[in-house]
Amino acid sequence: MIAQTRAVVDPLGYSSSTREQHEYVWRQLLTHFADHGTIIFATGLAEQYVQEIRQQYESDAIKPWKFRLVRKAVTLVVQCRATYLGGVS
Repeated sequence: MIAQTRAVVDPLGYSSSTREQHEYVWRQLLTHFADHGTIIFATGLAEQYVQEIRQQYESDAIKPWKFRLVRKAVTLVVQCRATYLGGVS
């Protein structure tokens, strides 16, 4: 699903820095999935990852910009999934 999201996002003209930031988050998301025993995208697991990052943000463990970056990059994947796979979880 991340590859499909990349294909959709690449033509949108994001800067190389933004693309690298998305890639960083997507790698972290894949690690989160692997830590939970799957390599198949699941919306619920992606949302869980965002919640874990939110908790880090709320406890001042990470900066606001990093939380926003994670939320945005994961939202891109979730939206692409909903658009191209009809929202299947």
